[in-house]
Amino acid sequence: MFQNGLGIVAGVEQSTVVLPCGPDQFSNFISSLLGRPQEITGTRTGEFAVDQSTLAQLHHLVTQRVEQQHGVRPIQFTARVVFDNGTSILLNSFSDFTSYNEVRSVRSVAVHLNWVFLITFPGNQTPEKQEIEFSCQSAWSQYDRMERNRPLGDHGYLGYRISHTARTWGADIEGLLAHYIDGVLKKENPIRIIIREHSGIIGLVLGGTVLVLLLIGLGYVDRQVFVIQASILSSALNRGASVADKLDQIILYYKVQAESARTVYAALYIVFTGAVSLITGIWAGDYASSQPPADVLLTNAARDFYKLRKAKYETSIRNMLLSLISAFVLGLIVNTVYDFVLKNKIEESITKYQASKVETLK
Repeated sequence: MFQNGLGIVAGVEQSTVVLPCGPDQFSNFISSLLGRPQEITGTRTGEFAVDQSTLAQLHHLVTQRVEQQHGVRPIQFTARVVFDNGTSILLNSFSDFTSYNEVRSVRSVAVHLNWVFLITFPGNQTPEKQEIEFSCQSAWSQYDRMERNRPLGDHGYLGYRISHTARTWGADIEGLLAHYIDGVLKKENPIRIIIREHSGIIGLVLGGTVLVLLLIGLGYVDRQVFVIQASILSSALNRGASVADKLDQIILYYKVQAESARTVYAALYIVFTGAVSLITGIWAGDYASSQPPADVLLTNAARDFYKLRKAKYETSIRNMLLSLISAFVLGLIVNTVYDFVLKNKIEESITKYQASKVETLK
């Protein structure tokens, strides 16, 4: 307890503060508050959806665990909520946090809880400051507070920092927080993890598969065209045919070659094939790399955003397969059109040449 006293110095009344402890005890108390304590930190990533009730459960776990000890004095609790527009709000009590309701149309992207206790450990005569910080950072937020403004990208995390002066106490709180995080994080399907870790290879393989299959289709159509052209040329090489007929077939062969514009259509087909395979590979890789949702659900906008992200994640594998099937179907359609146009051009060239011969004979 602090004791107040009054004194008179040069006729002026002054207030004094008398501490009920000796100089050694006072210096130890100040050093325990201002000295640099030890720290324990940890972070975990994964799928989670943290709301007020989830964080209220954590608050009760922490306070109940700490207050089981003797000589504990809670000093402060704060909760800072960060929004996607760069603003934040600081709540200075647990009741303010549980009753907080954001009216703006903003998305909560992070929340940082902080507890401060003064604890007199056995064997000590002065209380020492202990601090616990727990942070939830959603995916797609701008900066990571735990890692000193390291850009996060699309990964969210749950993390803690424990500042303590007693190693066993810090280890006990760390076990509590680690166990809590294990309960909050949702277990992801191992197959999804493998797909995401190899998303680049998956996109490359699927894009390459589309390219190879479409080129095989090109080769199949060209083979049929070569058969038609070869039949024309074989007539010119027939020993039983007259010289006029042979010359006529050779002229027809070159006219078909020129007017069918097979080289032009084949080049367009190859360009299309390359574009489709590239887009398919990018889409497949993007869907395969889809991250599980990790959000701080303290506003209506955050809850709506979480629903959209969760739906996208759950349908990402299906969408990857649909993009692959769509590429095959589109390639089949284009291959059919290529086959139809090329054969139609050849038939049109043959018909036109025969008609010109008839006109010449007349």
